[in-house]
Amino acid sequence: MNNKQDSYFLKLTQFVKNYCGISLSDREKKRIMSIIFKRVIKTNMVSATEYINHIIDVKGIDELKIFINNITISETYFFRNYNQFNALTNYIIPSILKRKKEKKLKIWSAGCSSGEETYSIAIALHKANLLNRFDEIKIIGTDINAPNIEKAKSGIFTKYSFRSLDNSIIENYFSKTNEKYTINNLFKSNIEFKIFNIKPDQNTNYPKFLKKIDVIFCRNVIIYFEKIIIKNILNNFHNLLAPEGFLILGHSENPHISGKNLFTPIKTDNTFIYKVNLPNKDPNRNKDKKI
Repeated sequence: MNNKQDSYFLKLTQFVKNYCGISLSDREKKRIMSIIFKRVIKTNMVSATEYINHIIDVKGIDELKIFINNITISETYFFRNYNQFNALTNYIIPSILKRKKEKKLKIWSAGCSSGEETYSIAIALHKANLLNRFDEIKIIGTDINAPNIEKAKSGIFTKYSFRSLDNSIIENYFSKTNEKYTINNLFKSNIEFKIFNIKPDQNTNYPKFLKKIDVIFCRNVIIYFEKIIIKNILNNFHNLLAPEGFLILGHSENPHISGKNLFTPIKTDNTFIYKVNLPNKDPNRNKDKKI
């Protein structure tokens, strides 16, 4: 990159951070510029600088959304980090069943990508015979990437989404047609997908459909944000969770939550999960409790 492109890349990264909260580091410059050059060709523009100017301009909002979709494509597959799903069925759900009088369960898969995580949650509950323990179950998958949400809604996947997965799960929960795998209709009534950016707005409010959540999965998402936004996101998660609700993060994101006094870490099934702290509750109580 020349000096002019460097200055425009810096301008772009600041704009993207302000627009959706995603922080693009210099380490990602090569990947981002590769996406930009492909879009330059696709849109018949002259240069990267012209393209950057276009998506920053208010008239380029449609192309900006395409650009955001391209940079937020994430690595995902069914039952990624299997121990966390064991923690869900072996520890979290039994804990919720003990404390809740109303047999309703609400789980949010934040940054769900193309839906593999969201459907994995539903399959895990079914395998553990926990779906019938609740009168009402709602699993919500959200992602900023619109094409991801459309794919998630379709429930159709390729073999690539099932790497390292037990074949019995594929056989029991999917139907195969021409190398495509479609999720069984069993879960359609319990799951909904929505386009949503977890970066808080100016009023730090999240929509009503995310109120009173029992469990939040937000794995490998907050690492893309700067520290002040991560702090606001974790505060919002704390406010959205029902009393004694749980948060599950990606393993590399666990250090971001330490010292916040919002959640109590619990080690179970060889992984860490986080239980929301109630007001005036000692954050060190039950710390690192094992089951």
